[in-house]
Amino acid sequence: MRTNDAASNPAPAVPIPATEDALRRECDTLREEAAALRRELERVGEDRAALQHRIRNSLGAIRSIARRTAVTSTDLDDYAAHLDGRIGAFARVQAAVIREPTAGLDLAQLVADELLSCSAREGEGVLIEGPEIRLRSKPAETLALTVHELATNAVKYGALACPGGQLTVTWRAEDPGGGHPWLILDWIEAGVPDPKPSRRGFGTDLLEKTLPYDLKAEVSLVFGTNGVRCTIALPMTAQTVAA
Repeated sequence: MRTNDAASNPAPAVPIPATEDALRRECDTLREEAAALRRELERVGEDRAALQHRIRNSLGAIRSIARRTAVTSTDLDDYAAHLDGRIGAFARVQAAVIREPTAGLDLAQLVADELLSCSAREGEGVLIEGPEIRLRSKPAETLALTVHELATNAVKYGALACPGGQLTVTWRAEDPGGGHPWLILDWIEAGVPDPKPSRRGFGTDLLEKTLPYDLKAEVSLVFGTNGVRCTIALPMTAQTVAA
């Protein structure tokens, strides 16, 4: 004899709040879940907007690097070689930002990465020393390009091209008063006989124009009898240094 399926397998009972207090609690829970969902949707929207903003900024920066490299290059081979290195420096910063969007970029790692990209590493005529300082993405981009240019020149013409040459990169925080401390970065090349400034180009523009304009930095570049000293000082504000 066949039985009624609905009767033999009744649908699971839906719990019904037994009291007005229980009903109120159910409503409160639903409101909290709805608010959480709304916050998550807002966060996704904000993340998408931030990503679009970063992409636009990155494309603008790459166009600027390509244009300025073209202006300062002597021929197509020179252009291709320099453009590849500069975009590489920019890309390394972007990769670090994507890995840890809010942590800031470690200055020691930034310096080491740019030296390594030029086949120079600490301990082989290179000393890197300074306290932990984490930079925000924009100043990190500019400093990465600057260190890349300094490292490239050191490998081609400076301390890292001379037997017995020594490169020392140090930084410190100083507080001269006036509301905020300053980051002082010293790039010192020793053991370079009769150093001469290279032709004006992309690196010179970074030191003389981009750093002062973008980061309010003060830059000094001195060629001595035995080497080169470049000092970059920039204010440690909320726009340059991650908390």
